[in-house]
Amino acid sequence: MKEVTIRPLKTTDKKGLFSILIQNEWPFHAGSKITAERFEKQFDGDYYTRQGVCTFIIEKAEKLIGFVRLFDLGEDFESDETPLFDIRIQEQDRKQGLGSTALKLVLDYVFTSYPNKNRIEATTRLDNSGMRKVLQKCNFVKEAHYRNAWNCPDGKKTDAIGYGILRADWERDEITSLNWDS
Repeated sequence: MKEVTIRPLKTTDKKGLFSILIQNEWPFHAGSKITAERFEKQFDGDYYTRQGVCTFIIEKAEKLIGFVRLFDLGEDFESDETPLFDIRIQEQDRKQGLGSTALKLVLDYVFTSYPNKNRIEATTRLDNSGMRKVLQKCNFVKEAHYRNAWNCPDGKKTDAIGYGILRADWERDEITSLNWDS
């Protein structure tokens, strides 16, 4: 069992969060590098904590290794919007199954805390095989393929893939098959 936990972001996490963002490469995210000025503006502007957003610190053995930013949660716990998320694990802790462990904890949080959430969505680049594996391990189903929809830092475009997980699939820990021909 991987010793991964998540906890809500605190103001005292500012330095650690910035360190994670600045010291790691994020090749599959728009703007793979963040400046100190941009981070200060985001953190102080409630980018990570405003209404409809919830950010969790991911820890392994009580050491910060990443974060998950949930967004589109709605106005309160009764909202029925479909949330999305951004998950980031520092480079040295990638490819160890920690992302899927953390994401499962996030799914547990959303589906137990928000009674009206029926699904959670995710979108990633076609070439982000690590994230696609995490989503599949967590019972997300590929629901869309968007051709040339993701702007890459080098100016090129790549395909984006849309995934979703239903509350019922999370409850049963199984995947509902998708009929592409209907």
